[in-house]
Amino acid sequence: MDMQSVMNELGKKRPVFHSEADFQFALAWMIQKKHPDVRIRLEYPYLCKEPFYGKNKKAKTKLNIDILIWQGDNVIPIELKYLTSKISKYEDKKNNEIFNVNSKGKKWGRLDTLEDIARIEHFKNENANCEVGYSIMLTNDASYEQNPPENDKIAKNLKLTGTIGGKYDYYGNADQRATVLINGNYQADWARYSPIHGEKVISFRYMMVKI
Repeated sequence: MDMQSVMNELGKKRPVFHSEADFQFALAWMIQKKHPDVRIRLEYPYLCKEPFYGKNKKAKTKLNIDILIWQGDNVIPIELKYLTSKISKYEDKKNNEIFNVNSKGKKWGRLDTLEDIARIEHFKNENANCEVGYSIMLTNDASYEQNPPENDKIAKNLKLTGTIGGKYDYYGNADQRATVLINGNYQADWARYSPIHGEKVISFRYMMVKI
């Protein structure tokens, strides 16, 4: 399954979304349209064989997978993030639709995206019929494609470029310290998604990690 082709086609039809749930449904719909032979479920409740330890270090025995696809004998998990800077009164004239999108994810967005990769890795390691999974983060905030500055004590090592893997720490306040562990090494691939034209051009780009 060529997920880059799916995202390119989706960008032509839906350049912006109201929410992450809107993005999730639209992506699943596009996958089904391009691959009518597959079976798809949203928010699939996967029962772990071994506990998964996320950023809060608590053992999870169930993971809700954003999109789970069955293609023949293979199963493909996809985790999504829609991290946005504020968009006010953007009019999609083609679909006669107004978008007011709040700023979302600035505080935890990087770590949450890394945790998605760890979740897919955990699922894949427990399922012999899972050859590949994807973490996709869509954003109009260009800062995610840049490495955090070294003087950013909170998120300086939460890089979403190049090779992703290893231990990632979030140094917030004493009650906000968190860690994500990714055992393998994976490539973060950034690509253009869509520009939207309002009072100014807003560029959406996405990061895709193939696990």
